[in-house]
Amino acid sequence: MHYQYHDGLLEQASLDASDRSAVLTFLLYAVFDRTRARVSLRFEGIYNFAAVQAYFAKVLSDADPEADDCLDRCDALHRDTKRPASARSSYVFLRLAHYGSLRIHCEAVVEGPL
Repeated sequence: MHYQYHDGLLEQASLDASDRSAVLTFLLYAVFDRTRARVSLRFEGIYNFAAVQAYFAKVLSDADPEADDCLDRCDALHRDTKRPASARSSYVFLRLAHYGSLRIHCEAVVEGPL
């Protein structure tokens, strides 16, 4: 991963069942990224889409845009070192502060600033 997501804020999450993809938008933590950049992380061809969809359904159902400035704080987001990546298979480990852990198994991860 190109960025340090620890303590960053998950601002948006959107899922697309038709192509089994998800896009997460983070505001990075100022200690690790002085510019407080916004970063988009796209997971393409998610193999365990049902699990990812269920996880984010809970996150999104709890969201209160009028009261909260983000969906949750990121405790960890990194490539899963227990599962080596191959040409069309990547594993990413995500842990949000209030929702626990999720392992995302996908074809590709695209990361970049907004």
